[in-house]
Amino acid sequence: MAAPKFVCANLKPDCTDCKEEGKFACKGCRLVNYCGPECQKAHWPQHKIDCKSSLSKETWQPAYMLERQQLSLPSVMASMKFAGPNKYQWGNTPAVDVLQLESN
Repeated sequence: MAAPKFVCANLKPDCTDCKEEGKFACKGCRLVNYCGPECQKAHWPQHKIDCKSSLSKETWQPAYMLERQQLSLPSVMASMKFAGPNKYQWGNTPAVDVLQLESN
């Protein structure tokens, strides 16, 4: 199977996007690809918000954990159906490991 090709991430509101293949990943986050340094520099004002986001750091934790809050919905917990050990059809904990595909 051939490796997927990515479009350069240098997107512009006026639809004059770069149509080249994105061959080089952003070294900061590895979330987007660029065709070269010119497009990466041109796209930086928009991309830096995502690239520098605290969500991408390994130390990120949801606010409820930082604030040491106990998650619970007592009125719902009583009627909750269990689907196995520690698995719920409707839970009280947010999905924070969605992108850890190798573990899922």
